[in-house]
Amino acid sequence: MLRKIFTVFAVALLLMSSAIVFAGETATTEGPSVSVGGHIKMTLFDRPVATMRGANGSQVGIEKSYGIGFRELDLFIDAKINEWLSFEVDPKFSASSGATPKLVTYTAAAATTGTDYVFSAFGHGKACMIVKLPMDFEMQVGQVHPKFTLEYGSEMFWEESPNGGKFATNDNLGSLHDNGIEISKSFEISEMTLPVYMYYLNGGTELGAFDINNEPGAMIHIEPTWNGLTALGSIYGSRYEVTEHNAWTKWSAGFMYNWENIGIRGEFVKGKKERYKSGKDLLSEGYYVKATYKVLPWLKLYAMQESAMDSQSGQGVDVPVRYLGSTSGFDIYLTDATMVQFQLDVEDWRTADGKASTVYTRPFLGVRSTF
Repeated sequence: MLRKIFTVFAVALLLMSSAIVFAGETATTEGPSVSVGGHIKMTLFDRPVATMRGANGSQVGIEKSYGIGFRELDLFIDAKINEWLSFEVDPKFSASSGATPKLVTYTAAAATTGTDYVFSAFGHGKACMIVKLPMDFEMQVGQVHPKFTLEYGSEMFWEESPNGGKFATNDNLGSLHDNGIEISKSFEISEMTLPVYMYYLNGGTELGAFDINNEPGAMIHIEPTWNGLTALGSIYGSRYEVTEHNAWTKWSAGFMYNWENIGIRGEFVKGKKERYKSGKDLLSEGYYVKATYKVLPWLKLYAMQESAMDSQSGQGVDVPVRYLGSTSGFDIYLTDATMVQFQLDVEDWRTADGKASTVYTRPFLGVRSTF
């Protein structure tokens, strides 16, 4: 049944993409143009303080300062060929200090581990062709950025926090990366706006991944909005491994409401990878609730509570792990394009059997500038 659904979806996409010819014949011809923008992020202060207890009974306390340094450069390169065809490439270059504690078996040597800087490209962005279709449809082909959740897919955490949470940045929960085709359109129904996004994906699970089997992935996302209230829902499905027998499914639901300078939003995700390890399913479940308040034109406050669970965490333990976190912070706008960002994370991570835990606080201060 799943294969038949994928086949029908693929045929629909093929028929819709054939409208490119029509779009090309009717578009107004303009010369190609290229625009470049981006973000620069700098760290001013980063000092995690953690108490970690390993499954072997070891315990260690860590307090480290990661000082001042370059954090991240994101570029946004938009090459417009004509009225209906353009290309977007968003490379990312970053230095990672490894400041966030992990849930593994620790020894005293862990407290003296040095900083490890890793540079990478194509971070959370895109590398795709964008085609304007008739009837206000839009198609993107390549490394797309699926809108599985608002927090990650719409990059809403990016607008407020320098660091993403366990819900947003977990591929089994709030984030989704893949290559494929995105088709979107916003419908107007009376006083309601209904954006719809459909995806035909490779079925990979990593950033820019190519699938390891012949089974594609499919996803649909909707965001009906009415009088400042936005609801949302997404569902994703694929077969993730070589034998093409085991399915990976996850779905999300949430809301967002804005009133004057106050905003509140929350999302819930539940997922399952069949027989992921040792014949056991990988179950994932998480949520967050976040409130924001723009006190002054140059000052914004926010607070978030989140929970994330992986039945197999991949961090050196093979039992369910629950991540509980509280995050608060503020953004000070020095200019329209530059802000100082402060974030305080208070985290409590524990395995289901109680043998390993990590409890830590992490105050972080940084600067982000947009150009």
